Amino acid sequence: SSTIHMSKIKQAGLQLKWIVQILLILSPFIYVVILYWQGPFILLHLPNGIILNPGEASFAGKAAIFSIPALTPVTYWFALYFIYKLAEQYSIGNVFTLQSIQLMRRVGLFLLLADFIYMLQIAITGPLLSGLGLTESFLIIELKLGVSIIGLFILLISRIMFIAVDLNEQQQLTI
Repeated sequence: SSTIHMSKIKQAGLQLKWIVQILLILSPFIYVVILYWQGPFILLHLPNGIILNPGEASFAGKAAIFSIPALTPVTYWFALYFIYKLAEQYSIGNVFTLQSIQLMRRVGLFLLLADFIYMLQIAITGPLLSGLGLTESFLIIELKLGVSIIGLFILLISRIMFIAVDLNEQQQLTI
């Protein structure tokens, strides 16, 4: 019975590993396609009426135009990477190990950071672009907490798993 459950966990880990691997490969490609197809303006979240003058941009300005929108997707990419590593652990049967718990914690941390990185990204866009002379001055402050709640939940689960593993080890030592 226990070996049947473990084989199901390994199979689920292997399936998740392949799905996340595809997402890891495709997500940078999709980002580049969006930049090419719609331009960086759509990803910069510029307010109506703000006109960006990319033709007059210096190298630093062009780097800002393309790197500011990448902050949030890069954060999600790292969360996906740690999900991939976690699924890899599950696919070989390492579920309740310290390494798996650490990977789960990293997933939680990156998901917790994602909303804050997004808020920072939105907040620095106006001052940075106007400081480089690419737009008129503007400032956007946005509160976003959806993904961070999921990150907190994953952190809680990883903490509970750590405590359970620690308790299990203590019980084995006392026997």
